[in-house]
Amino acid sequence: MAAIDETERTGASSGAEIRLPLLGGVRWFALAVSQKAENRFLILAHDVTERKSMEDALTKTTTLLSSLVGAIPDLIWMKDPRGIYLVCNHAFEQFFGTRENNVVGKSDNDFMSNEQVDCFRQRDPGKDLVSINDGILARKTSGETVVLEMRHAPVHGPNAELLGSLGIARDMTESKRIEAELHDKQRHLNAITLELAFSEQRERRRIASDIHDHLGQDLALTKIKIGSLNKTVLSEKQKTLLGEITRLTESAINYIRGLTRQLCPPVLESAGLEAALKWLARQLEKDHGLQIAFFDDRRNKPVAREYQLELYNSVGELLINIVKHGGTTSARLLLMREANMLKIMVEDDGAGFDADAIMNNPTIEGFGLYTIERRITHMQGSFRIHSTPGAGTQITILVPLETHDNMPMEP
Repeated sequence: MAAIDETERTGASSGAEIRLPLLGGVRWFALAVSQKAENRFLILAHDVTERKSMEDALTKTTTLLSSLVGAIPDLIWMKDPRGIYLVCNHAFEQFFGTRENNVVGKSDNDFMSNEQVDCFRQRDPGKDLVSINDGILARKTSGETVVLEMRHAPVHGPNAELLGSLGIARDMTESKRIEAELHDKQRHLNAITLELAFSEQRERRRIASDIHDHLGQDLALTKIKIGSLNKTVLSEKQKTLLGEITRLTESAINYIRGLTRQLCPPVLESAGLEAALKWLARQLEKDHGLQIAFFDDRRNKPVAREYQLELYNSVGELLINIVKHGGTTSARLLLMREANMLKIMVEDDGAGFDADAIMNNPTIEGFGLYTIERRITHMQGSFRIHSTPGAGTQITILVPLETHDNMPMEP
């Protein structure tokens, strides 16, 4: 036995651990050997099977954890409270172009460039704080610049003592590139959508103008001609027929007027947005019995022509929503100027609704509001809803006013 040979050779006590197969299974023993006389030795054996099993399990767990951390593509490291590195993973080694044995036991200045030290230390919140920093530009030792998301968290022992800090950094370069591409594509899509909306407005204006200038005028002239026939001598049958023709002509004229208002109300073209919205409020009072208190601060509010019809239609849809879903017979429509923005507010004291639920999940019921929000967003404006079930609704639209070098803006 090697332990006995060692003791006999040196005369000093020695020890060893041996593995013995017994009837109950394999057991481990720790041996303590001492020499009492020539060729006489005292051997004490202590069963350490349980300890060896725990050590083996710990070794396996440590190996597994080390493999797991090493396989994670994020940079992972741990420092003690003095800022000395205790461990790091393979991704950390690759980033700094070094090995773990050149990192452990050292501080940042021992293996990082000054630029890297500044980057990593500026984002370290301190010994006992948690922090998350996104969009950090950092340079690898190879010279490549990457975008990192960096996290720090304190590590405590069983008695709440501070053991150090854990750091994790994720390379977000590719994600940020994709995010930027998606943002550019979204902006391009928004521009196309807005141009389609403007094209639709131009076409609506053209159709409304054609209907009003040609078909509307022809029908009006037809009504005058029919009216002149009433001055002639007619039989009863002719009078009845003429009366039916007159009613049909008036019905067609009224339909044409309504269609023209829907496509592009003439008052919008002739008098501007404020006058058109006031006219709209009076029409809804007449058609639906909704009493609308209209307020205009009467300040100069120049809105781009291509935005006016979108705003008119949006406000009309909001007022119709009050008629359909508000459960009230009164509403308020306010137009004001705030700095270089047009502010439109549509308010009621009706049933209200859960605005967040509808806007975050625009089903058929809330799709109209979602569409209005998209329209206003395309105008570089904002669309806000404040509503509570049973407590009414307030919707605020803010859009930028038109500015020209030769048009003085109000303060």
